[in-house]
Amino acid sequence: MSDGWLQHASEKNGEPYTARRIAFFPAISEQKKLPILIYFAWAFDREGANGLPDDREWVRINECQQALAGAAPGFGAMLIGSLTSDGLHTFYVYCNNAAAAQIKLVGAVPDTDVTESWEITVIEDAAWEQARHLTKLMGKSVPLISRH
Repeated sequence: MSDGWLQHASEKNGEPYTARRIAFFPAISEQKKLPILIYFAWAFDREGANGLPDDREWVRINECQQALAGAAPGFGAMLIGSLTSDGLHTFYVYCNNAAAAQIKLVGAVPDTDVTESWEITVIEDAAWEQARHLTKLMGKSVPLISRH
């Protein structure tokens, strides 16, 4: 996992999962500028043990994560994390303009086999409740807000 990212693997209700998120979320004032959450989800092709990706699929997930994380700030967006479980991988992206962010971020990922199969869901989440849920999956010791 690259600098600035945390990863946690565990089980919930007997199902294994892997949660990833940026080490520190932005200050509340910055979160308020990104009130929309976009889920980019896809069912991956190759399953490893217990519904989690095999090594080859993790490479694809990491490549997508790097592309999204690199492109998002240029379009009023922020990739804050992801959740992988039961054959499904979902990226969490907060933004201020869902339509523009979707177009730009999908275009930033070079693996069109992945982006063509994405299921995209957009919700209002000005309080960053889903980010907090992801944090809870990772354990109570994970900080929610930047110390900077």
